[in-house]
Amino acid sequence: MLLCAVICALLALCAIAPAIIRGGGTFTLREDFNSQQIPFAMAENRAIHAGGTWVWNLDLGASLIRGFSYYHLGSPFYWITLPFPPEAFPYLTGWILILKYAVAGAAACHYMKRHVTDWRLACVGAVLYAFSGYQCANLFFYNFHDVVALFPFLLAGLDTAVCERRYRPFILAVFFNCLLNYFFFIQEVLFLVLYYLVLYWGKDVRRFLRDGGKIACCGLLGGGMAAVLFLPSILYVVGNPRVGERSLRLFFDLPRLLLVIKGFLLPADPMHDNAAALLGAWDSTACWLPLVGLVLPLAYVIRKRDRLSILLLILVVISLLPILNAAFMLYTVDIYTRWWFMLDLLLALASVRVLSDPGAYPVIGAGIAYAATILLFTASLFFLRAGDGSSLVFHAGRLAVYSLIALAGAVSVMGLLTYADKTGRKKQAAAVFAVLLSVTCVATTAMIIRLYQRDAGTEWYLKDLARGASLRVIDPQYRYRESANVFTLPGEGAGLSAFSSTVTNSVIELDGLFDYEHMSKRMDKDSIPGLAELLGGRYVLRDDGSVGEADACPIGFAASGRITSEELKKLDREDRGVALLAAILVPDGEETLTPDVRSLLNSLPEISEDAIRDSVQREGRENLVKRLVAENSERAVSDFSRDGWGFTCTTEADTARIYLFSVPWDAGWHATIDGVRIEPVRSAGMMLLPVEAGKYRIVFRYRTPGAVTGFVISLCAWGVFLGFGRYEGKHHPEGNRTDRRSLFRIFLND
Repeated sequence: MLLCAVICALLALCAIAPAIIRGGGTFTLREDFNSQQIPFAMAENRAIHAGGTWVWNLDLGASLIRGFSYYHLGSPFYWITLPFPPEAFPYLTGWILILKYAVAGAAACHYMKRHVTDWRLACVGAVLYAFSGYQCANLFFYNFHDVVALFPFLLAGLDTAVCERRYRPFILAVFFNCLLNYFFFIQEVLFLVLYYLVLYWGKDVRRFLRDGGKIACCGLLGGGMAAVLFLPSILYVVGNPRVGERSLRLFFDLPRLLLVIKGFLLPADPMHDNAAALLGAWDSTACWLPLVGLVLPLAYVIRKRDRLSILLLILVVISLLPILNAAFMLYTVDIYTRWWFMLDLLLALASVRVLSDPGAYPVIGAGIAYAATILLFTASLFFLRAGDGSSLVFHAGRLAVYSLIALAGAVSVMGLLTYADKTGRKKQAAAVFAVLLSVTCVATTAMIIRLYQRDAGTEWYLKDLARGASLRVIDPQYRYRESANVFTLPGEGAGLSAFSSTVTNSVIELDGLFDYEHMSKRMDKDSIPGLAELLGGRYVLRDDGSVGEADACPIGFAASGRITSEELKKLDREDRGVALLAAILVPDGEETLTPDVRSLLNSLPEISEDAIRDSVQREGRENLVKRLVAENSERAVSDFSRDGWGFTCTTEADTARIYLFSVPWDAGWHATIDGVRIEPVRSAGMMLLPVEAGKYRIVFRYRTPGAVTGFVISLCAWGVFLGFGRYEGKHHPEGNRTDRRSLFRIFLND
């Protein structure tokens, strides 16, 4: 394992070091990598060191756990960076990425050694996995490499539990993978179920069921150990409006089907508008193995009718049918193939099993079939057309290079194996194979990095990142009128929006009031007249590096009117922000409010759509916004302060009032008025708080829903695990070692 880790680290270094040198010590790419992965990591670092549960600069504010557990929060690779200041992260990304490649190789080698007798072949399989097309395509999804690195431990742990009756490795693997990323862990669980069903089903049904029950219990224990992050994250996902969407397409359309086939046949292509052919979504459709492509896996499937072949065929069918592929996304999306790293591991295993005895497999026939398919596929792309008649090829030269790389790999594999078989010079052939494999891994990885960095504006990006990291809170009652992650997340410059799919769910509700819907990008609040002012967007970043000021309401102020959602939706989109400046939105389910709150709400004058339209026409939209901002500011709360735990303020009025706080509503918010607890009311995705006449001190505190319960579950689960470990170590110190070799027979059984 250590040698394999070193090999993968050296190969990754050769591919990544040039980019680090070009970046002056930093490693950046483009799009998601630059606008999400780096700013998010810096924001997490700053929030963790500051302490607290709430982050003010992810959109309008978000839970630290819910906002970032999908990205880095549970990653051991990210924890390494925490002792460093946030500004150091761009300088660490390249080196941490190299470490991820090394761990991916070591983990895959650990898994492979259980299924091949030659450790050198295990190393080859590990390199195939660590530098697969999936890894290349997903370079700018920095956190995906964490998942790829740790997943093989999960399969190895399952094999150990079933065949050796040693359960602790599997439990620990479940813990780390569950803690790492809840999104991928759910897909891994589904894959594990399929893996167990296909590989371990046998004539002894009772043993199969008994072992399955034990594995399930171990999985629950490992998941329980990770509940401190997993439970709050799942509760967040369940509350996301997109979870209710369902996708049940039976077949892909032609371009999408071709994209899947391309992912099997050719080296990884940059995603989306950087692609050489077949414009796809950000769905990670790439699983090509360096040098060998599909030659060796295809030869294995043709020759063998064992369980590994069956499992590979099942996974290919799942990949080609959206109604099956969508199962990995629990039928919320049907186009993602982000589970293909698991397929890559089995393709790599099939490849090294062929290399263990190439004479027993139809390598030449598989290679010819693979090469012919590549030629036919590539040629067809130039003749076929998308639904709108446009071409499916965007960079013909690059597509040709991909095809030549795949063809050269196939020819090399066939030639080397034939040479070794005819001459008996296996060592020489193996040495050439190792060199070609290493060159292919470095070249394809370096190429994809270069393509992602093309026209990325790295120099300007680093300047913007440094400026964002330098921003500080000027007045806690206001935000920066900015939406770019590179400015709002690295420092303390809380903005109005964010490019993120893990914002507070109520922010999606606010977007919906303006007919905006997007999976990952939140609405630009400054694009709606009056909305940026309502949300406290006072500070403006100027091109000369200075910070200007604009009219804006404070984060907390007393409402002067009310409007129903029905009346609001009658207005043009451009006038709805003005309406919310003039009146708070009457909460849905008004009948569920307490009588006091309902009475106070009804005491406010109701604003109609006609009144808003008349005011806009009479005063002009710009002047009306200015007047409403001034009036709301006169009713602002005082002594406002905020930190990672929440915010506090003071109210003083002669009459009872309802205060609007432009902070996203979340079930974790709890408010007290002079120590008396009161629940905030949800309105337009924000929070309302009724306050009686007089002077009061208001305290809002945020506790992540499920975090305390998750912590208790984790604590108990760790206690059970330690007790179980002591029992297993005392009574079964070696497990069932006599059954270990059965692993080599599992794939050979029908």
